[in-house]
Amino acid sequence: MNHSDDNNQEGVPEEEDFGNEPYPYDEEEDFYDDRNEINRCFAELDKKYDYSRCDREQMITGLRECDYNIKDFLEYALEGDFGPFHLKKKAKKPANQQPANTANRNQQNKNAQGNNQKNDAKPGGGSVARSMSLMPLTKPTKQHQDCKRTVQQVQQQLASSKKRINLVIVGHVDAGKSTLMGHLLQLTGNVSHGQMTKITKESNEQGRPEDCWAWVMAEDQVERERGVTIDVSMTEFQTNKLIVTVLDAPGHKDFVPNMIAGASQADAALLVVDVTNPLIDKGQAREHLLLCRSLGVQSLIVAVNKMDSVFFDQNEFDEVKGRLTTFLKSLGWSAINFIPTAANKGSNLKVPSKESPWYTGPTVLDAIDNLTPPQYDINSHFLLCISECIDMSSGRGVIATGRIECGYVCQTDNLNLLPADKFVKVNKIEVNRQFVPFATAGTIVSLHLTTQLGSENIPIGSALVAPERVLPVASQFVARVATFSMTVPLLKGSVLVFHRHAVDVPLRIASIRAIINKKTKQVDKKNPGFIPQNSLADVVFRLNQQIPLDIHTVSKSFGRFIIRAGGETLGFGSISDIISPDPAKDGAGNDKSGGKSSQKGANEIPSSPLAPQ
Repeated sequence: MNHSDDNNQEGVPEEEDFGNEPYPYDEEEDFYDDRNEINRCFAELDKKYDYSRCDREQMITGLRECDYNIKDFLEYALEGDFGPFHLKKKAKKPANQQPANTANRNQQNKNAQGNNQKNDAKPGGGSVARSMSLMPLTKPTKQHQDCKRTVQQVQQQLASSKKRINLVIVGHVDAGKSTLMGHLLQLTGNVSHGQMTKITKESNEQGRPEDCWAWVMAEDQVERERGVTIDVSMTEFQTNKLIVTVLDAPGHKDFVPNMIAGASQADAALLVVDVTNPLIDKGQAREHLLLCRSLGVQSLIVAVNKMDSVFFDQNEFDEVKGRLTTFLKSLGWSAINFIPTAANKGSNLKVPSKESPWYTGPTVLDAIDNLTPPQYDINSHFLLCISECIDMSSGRGVIATGRIECGYVCQTDNLNLLPADKFVKVNKIEVNRQFVPFATAGTIVSLHLTTQLGSENIPIGSALVAPERVLPVASQFVARVATFSMTVPLLKGSVLVFHRHAVDVPLRIASIRAIINKKTKQVDKKNPGFIPQNSLADVVFRLNQQIPLDIHTVSKSFGRFIIRAGGETLGFGSISDIISPDPAKDGAGNDKSGGKSSQKGANEIPSSPLAPQ
């Protein structure tokens, strides 16, 4: 394909470069395939039930989810799985007391059936909606239209309960992250004696007794055999003041995308470094700190681990603390707790260790308890990015997991799924394997959803939003990018990888608008040929597919991203403008007649300072 089209002045590759749209879905197929089954179900229900007060669209959805099994439908409907139903059993009448209008109704049904059969023979006619005198399923306009819980009631309940915080555990491979967290969970009573006995026996049988604490977090057999965390494992425990969701991120450089997925959901971070090999100037500890700060993690605790290997020497601790403090201050972090620990012994995890009398600061547990949870906005419209999606074992929907970015969600809520642009119904809400009636912003939840889509049609990175919320779905955007140390500069046309939450998709630099002065935030150079390392630039990017995006001033979680290539993290960015797909514009969003882009203007330099800068 020729990429030098004269009309494409910014050099953005055409849509065909990246293949077809990844989310094909036939809007009409559901209304033509199953009309006979739906008619049969309604005829069965009509024998015993009065459904005149029911929402028929919900009934059709419920019948489909139950594979047209009336018994299952009634069971799930009465449990409220498909929202509020008003099914009422008909009163039994003596055989000789047939209602006066029965004959007329039967004749009307026959006439309607005859008309439908005629329509079926015609192209485009005879949908189930027509045969039932129903409108096709339409998207609801309100999220909470079936929910009786108000935002004031939610706020009152939150005020009387512990605050939640999400804590990601980061650091270089073999620093002792999983060991520290596993031992802390055991010390705080979150691992039963039976569980610990079983884990200890299994680790001894495999000749790895020293890994017993790490195996508390690593339930996957592959992770246990390899001795490294691969995926983000999640668990929960409580301190005096907080409910803490722990995200144990992998430390190996091959699994940085998984670490990004964990850090994207975190409010605070616990960095674990090996006192004998802290790898501050290189290695994953440095990269993890850059990523956490880039993704907006505000609070940090540092555990200087394996202090028993240096006999809790204060000088060794102070040296690592000094080196790390200088680097962390350059990233804008301050008031950081540095704690000397020996994770395998439990030293300074829950109670102060007698081996470090020179240390008078908090233990790891106390430092976590003193973290300040961020203030989430529950008054805004609901927003969640899906980090995992699986099919229900019953085949009647999916379970979608992710952190609620804003708003709150209740059972029976209506949500819009993007980019599929389909509405779904919330049946159940699960938090830490417990069902709850509602969940609020900042909580990592698993939502049991009624939908006709399978998990294969809901890619990671899809968004669940309130029907009232407008969330752009696009592939082109303008962003201010801060680059890190790089071996080669970034050029126009460079192909990179876009990371946000659990999403990683190919990304191309369509054009470089300007290099920005880090101190003054003014333009140093317009239309440069490349972006050097450790610099700030305004760039037009093009993804290989359309995904939900937002401007970072509207939604930090959907407006911040990481760029990587060749296994290295190159920088991070904040979206300042989203370029809507429009055939009247060229690939960079510039109007061919000289106009501007969708929101801020393609030739206007957006003022979107990035933190940290």
